[in-house]
Amino acid sequence: MAPPPTPGANKSPQIKMLADYRQQHFGTRPRGAWIAERVWEPSLARPLAEAGVEYSVLDDTHFLAAGLEPHQLHGAYITEEVGAPLKLVSSLQILRYTIPFRDVEETMRVLGEGTHLPAGLFASGDDCEKFGVWPGTYDHCYKNGWLERFLSAVEGAGEWLDTSTLAAYLDAHAPIGRIYLPTASYAEMMEWALPPDASREFKNCLDESHHMASGERFRRFLRGGLWQNFLSKYSESNQIHKFMLDISRRWHEANAAKKTGKESRRVLEEAHTQLLAGQCNDPYWHGIFGGLYAPHLRSAVLRRLIRAETLLDKLQAPPANPGVALERRDFDADGHDEILVRGTAGGMVLRPSNGGTVSSLRFKTAGVALDAGDSLAHRGISLPPMEAGRARDGRRAACGPPGARWRRRASGRTSPGPGTRSTRRGTCTAADHAGLVRRPGGGSTRRR
Repeated sequence: MAPPPTPGANKSPQIKMLADYRQQHFGTRPRGAWIAERVWEPSLARPLAEAGVEYSVLDDTHFLAAGLEPHQLHGAYITEEVGAPLKLVSSLQILRYTIPFRDVEETMRVLGEGTHLPAGLFASGDDCEKFGVWPGTYDHCYKNGWLERFLSAVEGAGEWLDTSTLAAYLDAHAPIGRIYLPTASYAEMMEWALPPDASREFKNCLDESHHMASGERFRRFLRGGLWQNFLSKYSESNQIHKFMLDISRRWHEANAAKKTGKESRRVLEEAHTQLLAGQCNDPYWHGIFGGLYAPHLRSAVLRRLIRAETLLDKLQAPPANPGVALERRDFDADGHDEILVRGTAGGMVLRPSNGGTVSSLRFKTAGVALDAGDSLAHRGISLPPMEAGRARDGRRAACGPPGARWRRRASGRTSPGPGTRSTRRGTCTAADHAGLVRRPGGGSTRRR
């Protein structure tokens, strides 16, 4: 499901739509839900429960920040919002880091630590991309046999190790207790969400804690920014987000009008589908593989939202839908009024507080937008996302030990965008290297 950009009224429909698809095409309805980027907010419990979700998996950092001790993470907990219950399972960071990047024996050693725990759960929820999509992992997992060795080791440990789906485990074991988790995500996400200077300082604090004798005591309570910080850090993200909210508001108003007629209902349903597609989380933030910095992702979401806007225009009676309509209001919740120009062929956002800047120009008939977000300035993060993202095209970045000089290969054919540098050689410090895991073959991949 989409994280915080999704309005509350759209969260349950998002989950139900995917669950319906699974039911239709695979004959079974999922009982659990994966929360995008593990961005947890306490208010998510209710829409998840209302959509029929029984459980979700979150990082162990969430549970540790709530006050649990590491030995208390081997089972499920139950939370609720206004009485709507949801089971939560901790995904262990140590398994996320060892699978598949470390020797099989190290993972088995971690699992072996639970032999004294009655029905102790060692859960791991992570990206499937690291089994062949992330740079170097295909050779490591398949050609070099890591996956085969791992599965053989698990089968060989059958006397003391049982494998299970989470649904089957939860059917057989009651929750350990009640818990209320703070707003959180994985550590790297909370680092990326901070302003550049604060992000670097946060990373330095984490690095320093690793050299402290009691550093682990401090790290569990060290948390960076909220996901919503991306909306303040990037006005381009905020503009897309507020445009999406505006379309969502218009859709709910049209739906409440209960227009009759088969065609009206068809248009309304199609507009709803386009709106939900426009809430895909990727273009609203960035990690190390582009996200907001990737123009094709921003364009894809805007295209869906413009399509929804065009469909909603059809539902308005002609007197309410003139050729051109002007409206002055604080469209993006920044404390300043914008002038919104809307017509059947296009739309525009003008900003008097910024010298009359046209920050959005939409051509509805073509489903495209020439937004300020199409020229995205680099915000000074340690590693340019688009530069690192070229690893998806096979352009690898070799990485040495922390503090060493290393190369980043960048294509001269593609620019990361205004304000960024496209260089053929660069250097990286230990602060840049932190948060990267050693990749088989000498490269590195960002922990997510």
